[in-house]
Parts: sequence; C-alpha cells; structure tokens
Amino acid sequence: MDDGFLIVPNVLDQGRCVKALVLIASLERTHSAVLASKDLFAIRDVCGILPELIPVVWTSSLRDLVSRYCGERAFITKSIYFDKPAASNWFVAYHQDISISVDRRYEVDGLKGWTSKRGVTGVIPPPAFLERTLTIRIHFDDTDGSNGALRVLPKSHTQGIRKVPTVVSEEVLCSVDRGGAMLMRPLLMHASSRSTTDKPRRVLHLEFNDLELPEPLRWAERRVLPA
Repeated sequence: MDDGFLIVPNVLDQGRCVKALVLIASLERTHSAVLASKDLFAIRDVCGILPELIPVVWTSSLRDLVSRYCGERAFITKSIYFDKPAASNWFVAYHQDISISVDRRYEVDGLKGWTSKRGVTGVIPPPAFLERTLTIRIHFDDTDGSNGALRVLPKSHTQGIRKVPTVVSEEVLCSVDRGGAMLMRPLLMHASSRSTTDKPRRVLHLEFNDLELPEPLRWAERRVLPA
C-alpha cells in the first residue's frame, strides 16, 4: 500500500452482505450508540454491540488482508457502521483520522488533544500508532462519485500529521463494488462529497492495530479477532 490505500473486490459475498445488514437492522434506533439524523445514520462500536457481526465479516480474504498489512497479532480498535442517506447533504472535507478511542483519560507522555464526545474519550497518539493502524471499509453497496465514495490524495500518509493542503492535486476517486473493501492508512488525506442520487452508501468501517497503548491506557473498543 505504497499509495496509502488499496481497493480489494469480493471480500464479502452477497450472502454475507445480506446477513450483516440484517444483523445491523436488528439494533433499535434508540440504542445509545446509534447516531441518527436526517443526513446521517451511524452506529458506534457496532462490533461490540453486535459481536455476532464479527464472524459474518471475518472471511479468509479479510483475515489475510489484516495479517498482511497490520500483522498476525492485530485486533479491532474501532468499528463504526455508516449509512449515508440518498440525496444527503453530508459533506466531509479533506482530513486525516488522527484521534483514537481509549477507555479513560490518563496523562501519558506523547498523547495530546483529549476530547470527550457522547461518552467516548478520544486522544491523538504518537504518529507510530497511526502509522501502524489499518482501516478497512467494507462496502454493502456499489459506491462511486454519485453516492459519496471517498476521494484521496495518494501518498499523503507519508508526511505525518499535517494541515490540509491548500491546493489539491492528483486526487483519486475510490469507487468500490458491493462486497468489496477499501483499505487505507488513517494519515491518508481523504474526503467525501454529498450524495447526488438515490443510491445508498452503507459501509462498515473497521480499524485494526497490533500495538498496545502505554499503561494504564487501553483501547476503548479492543476486540480480539477469531482464530
């Protein structure tokens, strides 16, 4: 992943896509982890709330990708389900994913930018943790520029945490077919336009790492993967 991202088709077959969506739909919208509005529907820590979702998506293809790009001892550190509604005005400008979720606030050298949102404690870790993180976005719908596919700046993950460039060049649109996945490093500059069609864009966003945080901190959503 020299460019900081990779598109992989057929990570899930159609049956697994359907089963995953049925499981997700079974969660009541009143659950505290559900974020719902006219332009956004999301579920935080979806693999913790619905642990039966993990064996559905944990295919041999996904396991091989995680092992290759994150390590054989990798574990889940974050899981979010996103549903971008049709004709949504939800626009996300270019940014890097630099915050991780931890179990509590504890002052440790090298960690900064503490936040607390909806009961989730976030912090910016040393770059080594972000460089080791692997994000995999599993798509449950065909996704292109009309329904909010990510746009990225290749190789922008190699320059550490930085400001968004004022001039964007060499932008790549990351179209992904249903059942496919987009792999990326969190320091890769990425953005998403609003949907302009009635096509849905449902995505399971998973983050992996194989580094433990400095004591006494713990990853808030640490989930061990099946053997």
